Amino acid sequence: MTEQQLCEIFGKYGPLASVKIMWPRSEEERARGRNCGFVAFMNRKDGERAMKSLNGREIMGFEMKLGWGKAVPIPPHPIYIPPAMVELTLPPPPSGLPFNAQPDKKDRQKLPPPGVPYPTTKEESAEFQQILANAVVKVVIPTERYW
Repeated sequence: MTEQQLCEIFGKYGPLASVKIMWPRSEEERARGRNCGFVAFMNRKDGERAMKSLNGREIMGFEMKLGWGKAVPIPPHPIYIPPAMVELTLPPPPSGLPFNAQPDKKDRQKLPPPGVPYPTTKEESAEFQQILANAVVKVVIPTERYW
């Protein structure tokens, strides 16, 4: 099993902070015919769900025996994010609205093309205020952390 395979198996339960396979270093360890590894989740709840679902399950012909390890430092960013969650962590496409607010589906066709000034009349201004009132700002954790 590779670390990438571990990421894919455990990553279904949430973003991973670290993954490490402890390869056998001696003939005695190799003769045992089993290895161990460590997987750290970004948050405990995901780890609890993974342990509940995977403990005792057979993977690649071996029974998974899971337990809690010692605490490890959690990095600011996960090393693996499940593909289904990647879209949730990315910022939305530029909308042209303040704070990159995302217009409601019913208001998207009311917005002018990029680069066209909006609003210009009092009526357009009122409509624009209503579009903003219905819009949603998606908050995304920045990937550039310098602290």
